[in-house]
Amino acid sequence: MGSIALTHPSVKEEMGLCRVPIKYNERYKPSGTKSYVNLMARYGFQPTQPGPYGYINRMFQRGLAGSTVALGGRAHMEKVLARKSEVEGGYGGQVTADDIQNESLYLCEVKIGTPAQKLELQLDTASSDIWVFSSGSSRGVNRTNFDAWKSSSFSCQSDKTWVMKRPDGSSISGEVGTDTVVVGGLEVPDQLLGLGKVVGGTSTERMVADGTLGLSMPQTRYIQRNGVNDPQTSFVARMAEAKILPEDAQLFTTALCRPTQGGKQESFCTFGYVDEDMVDGEISWAKVDSGKGMWMFPSASTTINDDKISRSGNMAVVDSSTPLILLSDEACEAFYKKIEGAKYSRLRQGWLVPGGETQGMPELRVAVGETEFGISTSEYAFSPADGDMFFGVVQSRGNNEFDVLGVPFLRSVYAPCLNEG
Repeated sequence: MGSIALTHPSVKEEMGLCRVPIKYNERYKPSGTKSYVNLMARYGFQPTQPGPYGYINRMFQRGLAGSTVALGGRAHMEKVLARKSEVEGGYGGQVTADDIQNESLYLCEVKIGTPAQKLELQLDTASSDIWVFSSGSSRGVNRTNFDAWKSSSFSCQSDKTWVMKRPDGSSISGEVGTDTVVVGGLEVPDQLLGLGKVVGGTSTERMVADGTLGLSMPQTRYIQRNGVNDPQTSFVARMAEAKILPEDAQLFTTALCRPTQGGKQESFCTFGYVDEDMVDGEISWAKVDSGKGMWMFPSASTTINDDKISRSGNMAVVDSSTPLILLSDEACEAFYKKIEGAKYSRLRQGWLVPGGETQGMPELRVAVGETEFGISTSEYAFSPADGDMFFGVVQSRGNNEFDVLGVPFLRSVYAPCLNEG
């Protein structure tokens, strides 16, 4: 990949591009197991390490014509994320909102419509949809919802609907429309939006975020036409399609910080330029494979201290919405063998590490393309578990085909993502 201009000063000044402050969600409560279950649901992987959660196949019946009960009629099998019964030992019921972490770590301000309505959306580099809670939703009081009727630039797409279902049985759905989206001074017209109006289940109602700013590509995931998925152009792809920016400036960047570092440097993202204050050398790039709709790249090695694990053909994605890092079982075991007192917990369904000092902790580096990047040792302990033990930030990816590099990785690097089409 060729080099790009760091700032495009004239474009930045003419368009008024600027840093977008990213706010840490103060209501976020870290929970290791709940976050891990969320990742099972998000990526659909079956765990390969023992614990209370996993996928099962369950038969569902459509119900007889005219009946209000789902008994009789055509039957089909569905993959369901379930929790093991403590009494019977086998898997019991489908997971509930209390089993899954559905809250967002980071929020950023996005302006939508004319005149602009300000909303705080979850920043999500592994999702391609932009959706917002719509006026009239059952979300509750003292929440900000987007009111399409107050926007003169909004256009309803009456032949489409937006439907997102969660593994705990909750869902959110509504209309689809286009409107102007402004973030960091970048104005993108006619962007497709999902309008979440019909809210079912407590996990969706509990959300602090006013919706999601999906920054993956190239197509949306949850837009339907006549009940059938109908992928549309994502926000990042729309940036290029509208030719708002030069070809080598079709990018966004993220700079995430731990909440305790807020006094030193605020988290932010940029669109259309790389912030030169964050770069003190040459930028390392990796070729992206967007075939799965994510920022996926080769990650052929993992190094723990001086021990390098070759992982030929391995791929990874960056995910700003997850607080964990998922690696292969081999890499996880090699990493935790280097930490005195670390152990695997069946109850927590994850690796645990002793709390306290990070001095003496092993250095963990993961490859992004041909360059390895280290993860700060201050990230290793995620949330309290048992006694003085903490749920580790590095966990098993189960049978998932690729690694997931979440917030701990993104807080250790400055990450530009360039869409080369």
